Amino acid sequence: MLHSAHQHHHHAAGPEPPLDIVLLEDVVVLRGTGTDFESGTIRGIVRLTLQEDTDIKAVLVRCTGKSRVTVAKDGAHSQPHTLIHYLKETELLEGDKSHPHTLKAGRHEFPFTYELDARSPASLFANFGLAAIEYRLRATAIRPSSFATNFTVTKDLAVIRSFSNEALEFQQTLEIENVWPEKLQYAVVSSNPEPRLFTPFSSPYPSLSHRFALPCLALPCA
Repeated sequence: MLHSAHQHHHHAAGPEPPLDIVLLEDVVVLRGTGTDFESGTIRGIVRLTLQEDTDIKAVLVRCTGKSRVTVAKDGAHSQPHTLIHYLKETELLEGDKSHPHTLKAGRHEFPFTYELDARSPASLFANFGLAAIEYRLRATAIRPSSFATNFTVTKDLAVIRSFSNEALEFQQTLEIENVWPEKLQYAVVSSNPEPRLFTPFSSPYPSLSHRFALPCLALPCA
């Protein structure tokens, strides 16, 4: 049977999950400033590992981006308000759809790619999780028998914003210093803040939730 997977015979120390999502990049970066942003690319593999020859009707992968806000009033939380701003689904198993395909025992890998619009919001987690912007991948291997359980897996995806590769900010040394008298003194120095300026950073205190991260840190002196 024809399908888009690459099959591998893999001898691992422990059992592999029957279905997994492997991202080629851990973070999707939308680069640019103002209205001049580049789109991001989500690249990954849906990995199906079978212990025996198995009938599979379809292999699907879906990417969902949603914004979620829960309003707290008088000590009670309302039902979350959710807005889906990105939704893509792809069928990965090629061939005749009128009948299931028998896939041999072993590992089957199905590559997928999605383009994320440059105007898409970055990931966010704030205010004890009452407000969030989340991206999630979900893969499903559908089995034809109603007595057989489908294989399903989900994976969260981080989306961040950063400067373009040619930005002046990447050519300068960044220095941040602060002193809290008799409490703490710190200095952050980075000769190259690439690539994750604006990586999501969350705090349980809303007023302290910012969006930054630096790869080089010189830590506290008393």
